[in-house]
Formats: sequence, structure tokens, C-alpha cells
Amino acid sequence: MDPITTVQLIALLVMLGLAVVSDLRERRIPNRVTVWGAVCGLVLSALAVGGVPSSAILGVLTALGLSVPAFALGVLGAGDAKLLAAVAAFVGLAALPSVLLYGGLAGGILGLVSSVQRGTVIPVLLNLPGTFVYVATFGRRGTRQSIEDPNARTIPYGVAIAAGAVAAWFMPLSFGGAA
Repeated sequence: MDPITTVQLIALLVMLGLAVVSDLRERRIPNRVTVWGAVCGLVLSALAVGGVPSSAILGVLTALGLSVPAFALGVLGAGDAKLLAAVAAFVGLAALPSVLLYGGLAGGILGLVSSVQRGTVIPVLLNLPGTFVYVATFGRRGTRQSIEDPNARTIPYGVAIAAGAVAAWFMPLSFGGAA
């Protein structure tokens, strides 16, 4: 691994570590972590490519384009949305689908474990169809339990995003292209 890539990995791991600790302790991810991470990721990406880090910039914009609506619908926290964008600054647009897939799998496992621990597996499963309809119709139909609801069954999704980012860094997936 070249020196810039090593520094990128270390900076990414530091940012993710700070985000995970904060998310587990306070159930929030501070702006100072995500903004520092995004700036650091973009600067290091620029150094790695020797110019404008277009993949990193497109990754950040795509991550925000995907996560801000989820935040607006109340199914993702603002810190989680910003963390995903900061991760994209490090991994770029090409690796973002890997982060999303691995992060989604980690989030599903985390949600299942949390539901089992709380004894709420059945209510969570019964609520899923309404939630999917709510998200698919952009809030026009279905039911939603916002993360701000005191009875919401939430998980620290920053942990899932961090797991997805680390998995994508070390085990990137290929999503098509010429052979």
C-alpha cells in the first residue's frame, strides 16, 4: 500500500472510530467528526489522484442524494447521512455501492440482534410492510415510526455504516463493467 493510501485508511478508521463511539454513547454523530472526515477524505483523495478528486466529489454528492431523503422521511439520522457522505469522500463513487450493500447487511444484522434483545421481533416485523410503503411512496402512504418517536426501535446506524465502509475498503465488490 502506498503512503497516501495508508494515510487515507488511517484517517478513515479514526473518523469511523470516533463516529461509532459517539453513536453508541450518545446516539448522535457530531458535525466535527463528519465535516472533518469529509474534508480530510477529499484532501487525501486529491493527493492520491494528483488533482481534482472527481470520484470522491461525486461519491459525496451521491451519498447525500441518497441519504438526505432518508433523513427527511425520518428513517435515518442526520449524523448517519453526513457520515455516509464523509465515507464517500474517502472511498469514491465506485466503492459507494459496496459501502451501501455491506452497511445495509450490517444494519439488518444489528437491527435483528437489537430486536431479539428487546423482545420486539414480532412488532418490528409487523411494522416493516407499512414502513416500506411509506418510504416507497415518499411519505404519502403507509406508516412510519420516526427516529424522534420516544417509542421508536432505533439502532446506532453509524455502526453499520462504519462496518460497511471497512468491509468495502478491504473487500470491494464489482458491479458490472467491461471484462
